[in-house]
Amino acid sequence: MYSRDEIEARINLLLEEKLFFAIRKIIIEQYKNRYVTSREFGDASAERRRELLNVNYKTWFTSLNRFKMGYRTIFALRFLAEREDEIRKFSSEELVRIKADYVYNDVEFSAYYPTHYLSSMTKEIEDCITELKNKKYKHIVDTFILKNTERMPPEPLTNARIKYSAFYLFSLEPDHVTSILQKLFAAGLITNPETSGWDIQDTIVEDIITMLNGQYGEEKVLQYKRKFSDKTGDKTANECIRPSNITPYFFPKNIHNTKEFGLIKFENKKEIADTINLYGFIFYMTAATQMKNSLYDTSVIEIKVGSKILKEQADFLVEGHENWELLAGHFINKISKSDDTISRKQSVVLPEIKQEEVLRPLDIYPYAYNSKRPPRYGVGRYITQILEKNSIGSNKNHDEIIRDLIDSKAVSLIKTMLNPQESAVQFIAWMKQYLPSLVELKDLEELEIEIERAVDGEIGLDSILKRLGEQIDAAFLAAGYSELDGKPSDAKIRLLSAIAKKYNLKLDESVYESNAKADMIIAKYPAAEPIKVGQCPACNLAVFQKEFINGQTGEVLYYFSCENFSKKPGGCTFSLWDSYIHKFFSDKALEFYTVEERAETLRKVLSKKKGGYLFNGFIAKNQKEYDAKIRLAPYNDRNTGVQKWAFEMDFVNKKKK
Repeated sequence: MYSRDEIEARINLLLEEKLFFAIRKIIIEQYKNRYVTSREFGDASAERRRELLNVNYKTWFTSLNRFKMGYRTIFALRFLAEREDEIRKFSSEELVRIKADYVYNDVEFSAYYPTHYLSSMTKEIEDCITELKNKKYKHIVDTFILKNTERMPPEPLTNARIKYSAFYLFSLEPDHVTSILQKLFAAGLITNPETSGWDIQDTIVEDIITMLNGQYGEEKVLQYKRKFSDKTGDKTANECIRPSNITPYFFPKNIHNTKEFGLIKFENKKEIADTINLYGFIFYMTAATQMKNSLYDTSVIEIKVGSKILKEQADFLVEGHENWELLAGHFINKISKSDDTISRKQSVVLPEIKQEEVLRPLDIYPYAYNSKRPPRYGVGRYITQILEKNSIGSNKNHDEIIRDLIDSKAVSLIKTMLNPQESAVQFIAWMKQYLPSLVELKDLEELEIEIERAVDGEIGLDSILKRLGEQIDAAFLAAGYSELDGKPSDAKIRLLSAIAKKYNLKLDESVYESNAKADMIIAKYPAAEPIKVGQCPACNLAVFQKEFINGQTGEVLYYFSCENFSKKPGGCTFSLWDSYIHKFFSDKALEFYTVEERAETLRKVLSKKKGGYLFNGFIAKNQKEYDAKIRLAPYNDRNTGVQKWAFEMDFVNKKKK
């Protein structure tokens, strides 16, 4: 039998080999078909082409090499991709509502006519205002309902809720929160963070009540254990994430003095501060569950004017009835202001007015606003409203899914917001059309059940893999792709053999028959030998293709340099970035989309050191075609004086003016 982790790893390996290898090819093909063969692209200048592509093609193409993800992440990505599609199709409209301002007993307030007009509906807007201003129609209070609404405190804390809140309160990333929670748990300061429960142990509830009675008085504290209802009943059965002890010694202001806190090994001072902040949040949110409901004034007024009714509803916290808000209100308010959802309705205060009272409007006017596009998901809301709500993985999987989305380059994290990339949108669109069984939530639930049965030995892992493999094959066949994974080239097979020899690997024969499997091995292990592209134009030694990994973004960048290259005196100066080759030729309408194509281009130039290599089909700014010989030549950097290398051109027929 296999463990759950082993089964999931095998499923994800199957997806990498059969699905994502082919998907990357399809996405690349769609991009080429979409742009490169179009007449508009072919006739455009280099600058206009970059506008049409709307991406840095090199960066985008390189990022596709990482485009793979686990099965849960595919289901999770669908929600982001669909929201991104809504955002792209969204067109903001200017809307208008009619607003009337009043004053009563020195209290100013407003009421609105319920209809939302398009700004172009000028006649309807003018007619409405004219009727409301008509002096023969009195503004009469038709209804005033004095209404107070009790609001319960937020539910006890789950793993997802803590990550959501910490993201907006303290700018803590989910994986950092996971680390802090584990350290607090290991030190015995909180309960197990791997929970989705809402229950609080009875003895802890008693301690909370005693503590709150002493601080706020019994009139603000619930004197019996509060029960939170959950439709499924699952959350009320398990313990929430809470402090292990509520005594004064473990209050947030004292926690750093406890022996338990002293047991934690922190990386730096910031982590200490983050831990104290997070513990304080957990402490006060847990305690707030035993405070009585807070009271809000939600009174409603309706004002009749001729045939029209103006309405407004209050929504504000009644002074003296804050109750749970005393402990948790500042947290909730800060989250609501920072959250990436559409802004909450502003609170209003309505004076108590008798029915049939006649009001005199201060002003009646159109109030214009723009319809808002659907918001993107921030990490916090995505965890609670998508992953947790739709049961995509458990608490321990949520961090993995977020990392998977970002590492795959399907999504970028920009100022706390998850931004799906073009590749992700295309991928999900393709999956919904040809392979819906890997994006529908009901199918995720069935797959999870199958995995559990395989763990228990009721079914074999091979049966799951066989079913998924057949579904993927059928999808590509339906999409018109039957031969996506071909045999590796001779050069790639030689590289595989070198890697196997260097690392003492016994490679399955199927690796030598599948480009997908070959690429996975090559990506996993460093190349046994660097790739030689020619001889150095400066010292005649070998020039090799090398890679540089950006430490901040993780992006893999390629460059070419002499084997004797060094910035120190005595070293060779020859070095050329892959991005420079791409830009030089794309500016002249010759596109080399892969690093392999650009390496081959450099190889040609290096082979013709003196006269240069002849390239055909360059396009000048005046849209005329010309040919030119390209060679490499040194120059001194104006700022540093350091010798560098660049391409030079000798025009063969139509010289560029």
